[in-house]
Amino acid sequence: YDQILHDVCLQELPVVLGVDRAGLVGEDGETHQGIMDVSFLNTIPNMTIVQPKCLEEVEVYLKYALNAEKPVALRYPKGADEVSLEPIKEVKENQWEVIKQGKKICVIASGKMLQHAYIASEILYEKGVAVQIVNANFIKPLDKKMLQSIAENKYNILTVEDNMLSGGLGSAVKDYLYSIEYKGKINCLGYNSYVHQGSVSKLYKEFGLDPESIVDKILELYD
Repeated sequence: YDQILHDVCLQELPVVLGVDRAGLVGEDGETHQGIMDVSFLNTIPNMTIVQPKCLEEVEVYLKYALNAEKPVALRYPKGADEVSLEPIKEVKENQWEVIKQGKKICVIASGKMLQHAYIASEILYEKGVAVQIVNANFIKPLDKKMLQSIAENKYNILTVEDNMLSGGLGSAVKDYLYSIEYKGKINCLGYNSYVHQGSVSKLYKEFGLDPESIVDKILELYD
């Protein structure tokens, strides 16, 4: 932490941090779950945190990070993609990506959690419910312009992340929305404890981050 804080970010040096195994790693065990990095990197000035939404985008974001001339943390998970999403060709600085248009509910997620949110939206679409899905590819800094638009259009919001809730994406989104006096509902999904060893699919279900659990949380925001 001190090395990143003093030796990199204080001097705004062009260093790329490859955050391997971001999120759950399953059988690798409790000490290897990658669920803390966003929270401690979020506290450091001059740090940028990015996360591709699919494996094909890793190269695109790596090229961005190498040419950014500033500290950039690039998160990428263990394992394969769970759904096919159209990869971007070029990174737009600090701009989130609308993956799917919808009404009333906006789901903000990144990486593998964006994939789960997308699968959840497909399940809901078959039931006649269309929700907006936003890719928070820049976890830090937030796309405040898009958040302002989401608030102005009176969406209720669900954030989904494979990180601790304290200090994570959802926490940062909440802080900004409250600063602009957002009046809608917001719920945040993530972890609030250590995650024990187990298969990734079972752990996602246990902690409410599998697509079916996300469907239930989206529907709660309609009430």
